Amino acid sequence: MSEIRVSTIVNEGNTDGPLLAGITSVTDATQSTSTTTGAFVVSGGVGIAKSLHVGGNVTVGGTLTYEDVTNQDVIGLATFRSGAQFGASGVGGTIRANGDTTLAGVVTATSFSGDGSALTGIADTANV
Repeated sequence: MSEIRVSTIVNEGNTDGPLLAGITSVTDATQSTSTTTGAFVVSGGVGIAKSLHVGGNVTVGGTLTYEDVTNQDVIGLATFRSGAQFGASGVGGTIRANGDTTLAGVVTATSFSGDGSALTGIADTANV
């Protein structure tokens, strides 16, 4: 097998990087433990026009933003641009982006605001 050893590869016009057509493989057993280690290190941004498959773990050092997501498993803090729905039909709720909340099931709270005139399913008495 032949080897080519160079420090920099540019395109023919020396204006950009080379265009790699077809399947390009990087084969090495080096594990990545940071942004500067591993078999393939990219020091600039990466644009991916099609699907991405990751066979191992993914570590994100900044903010992970993604669109068109139906199901999310979140541990820790999450922000939701358009609100969040949780639970199953009949038990769960929706928190909309403006803060309005709809809950189904039992709600326990230390206090409520308002006069209670729109409450249903409670005893008809002055002392509830």
